[in-house]
Amino acid sequence: MNFELIEQVIKIAKQHDLLKISVECDEIKINIEMNKQNQNDKCINNAYKNSVESMDSLNELTVNDGDYMINAPLLGTVVILINNNTGEKYKVGDLITKGQAFCTIEAMKMINEITSDKEGIITQMLVTSNQFVEYDQPLIKIKENGGNNV
Repeated sequence: MNFELIEQVIKIAKQHDLLKISVECDEIKINIEMNKQNQNDKCINNAYKNSVESMDSLNELTVNDGDYMINAPLLGTVVILINNNTGEKYKVGDLITKGQAFCTIEAMKMINEITSDKEGIITQMLVTSNQFVEYDQPLIKIKENGGNNV
């Protein structure tokens, strides 16, 4: 058996990201099927890397007079979290502190916590639980607290 030929076929399959390849040469017939899991892992790892990079650059926009809009760093399904102070889901009028998670976004079976980079009062909830959001879609608007505790 010609192992060099088999190695060359495998190398070609890997180079071109082929899942399946068949080669017939003289009396030798080679069928190689690559593991689909590796292909899926590459896609998932790249998507996760991109979502983490997006989350690192959480997009906050100044609206007016100390109001900040917190936008979705990735697309997915939103779940509004329970406020530990009230025992209810976050809503307009609740205090949110810097670094506090107020919702999660599920994307590709991964849960990503969305946190606030500012302390303040929620003035608008622009999404609801189980709502699908696009990248950069506004989630909440907060009025900056200016460091005062409410």
